Amino acid sequence: MNEIIRDLRVLFIDIWYYISAPFYRFFIGYTKRDLWHTGYSISIKILPLLKAFRKSKLEGYPNDFKSFKEWIKAIDEMIYGLEYLIKEDDYIKFNKNDYDRAKKGRELFGKYLGNLWD
Repeated sequence: MNEIIRDLRVLFIDIWYYISAPFYRFFIGYTKRDLWHTGYSISIKILPLLKAFRKSKLEGYPNDFKSFKEWIKAIDEMIYGLEYLIKEDDYIKFNKNDYDRAKKGRELFGKYLGNLWD
């Protein structure tokens, strides 16, 4: 009986979140689920912008890089890092090299966030 009550409670909470989410998003700009995994929520919103930035006609690059090609490679690593974070939430198994590469990509994103303009 306790399990049934617990399951009904969880179901009610899930239904409440789905009903209230559009109102939260409209009035305050985010939902409680967005706060639960903020990195995932940010990645979902930023990844399409970063991919579009990568495909756009870029003309410059930060002084830290020796060439434009090196800057493009760094942007690709940033994209990989954000994609990994999204896929990681789907419980896909990755190896240590994937994890390290994704971590490096997210570090590059944090470091060069202010340079993502053209």
